[in-house]
Amino acid sequence: MNLTADIIAAHYDDLSDGPQVAVRLATLRKRINEPQDRITATLLEMTGTGLVHLVASANCKVLDATDHAAAVRIAGEDKHLLIIEPEYFQA
Repeated sequence: MNLTADIIAAHYDDLSDGPQVAVRLATLRKRINEPQDRITATLLEMTGTGLVHLVASANCKVLDATDHAAAVRIAGEDKHLLIIEPEYFQA
């Protein structure tokens, strides 16, 4: 992992109620003092482990402008949530 990935994982751990719990990217991004493009690139890199997942919100009606701005677009779909499996923290 790189430093930004460590920071993302630490904030995810702090914000979630445990592993595999979805955390809003909007909330996560607010807490990380890094350029947004670096956060996005690192999130995409982290998904390559197979233990980190960016997912779309199941209820788009609850999304606000902050959620849309924080989303990561993958294959034409906005992903608004981050989920990290417990094994990621053991690596």
